[in-house]
Amino acid sequence: MIRRTTWIILAIFVVLLGAAWYLLRVKPASPTPVSTTPPPAKLLAGLTADQIKAIKYIDNQGIQVSLIQQSNNQWVQESSSNTPLTPGNIQEIIAQLLDMNILTELTTPPPASAVGLDKPTTSLIITTDKDIVFSIGNLTPLGNGYYVQVSQGNPTIIDKPTVDNLVELFKSTQDTPTPQTTPTLSQGTPTPTTSTGY
Repeated sequence: MIRRTTWIILAIFVVLLGAAWYLLRVKPASPTPVSTTPPPAKLLAGLTADQIKAIKYIDNQGIQVSLIQQSNNQWVQESSSNTPLTPGNIQEIIAQLLDMNILTELTTPPPASAVGLDKPTTSLIITTDKDIVFSIGNLTPLGNGYYVQVSQGNPTIIDKPTVDNLVELFKSTQDTPTPQTTPTLSQGTPTPTTSTGY
């Protein structure tokens, strides 16, 4: 006669066998993929700060500013004004150029004349082992960005604040302090007289 404990052990064995069979047959559900938004593309992707040897700014108002890196890694400025950019300003310009994100890529390029790139309002020539021409055209119809073109590439749209900040840094070299004048009496001003009481 089979003892009671033997039946219990046999029942546990059967339960474990069934559980093992079930786990082998049932595949775990695949995890739901998490959608991630790719980071925005950089306008000057692949360019690094140590590759930049010079930056030249030209606009349609006749302003020209040249920044040239010397052999000692110091930057010198040549411009149509005597107002210098600080080393911090120059580093900010380089950082903004390298960190400039593309707002919209135009897969079908519009005519250059339609977006102001036939006669750019502003151009920057970035010198590395070659010259990279960065041209700024018109504002977009929504007013949130500028049409820009890098060398002979397709036009793209860069957000307005980024471009404005970059341009303002170069235009700051044209700011000259307003001379303060001390008012003087003209030669024809009569000298006041005092009455003697007679």
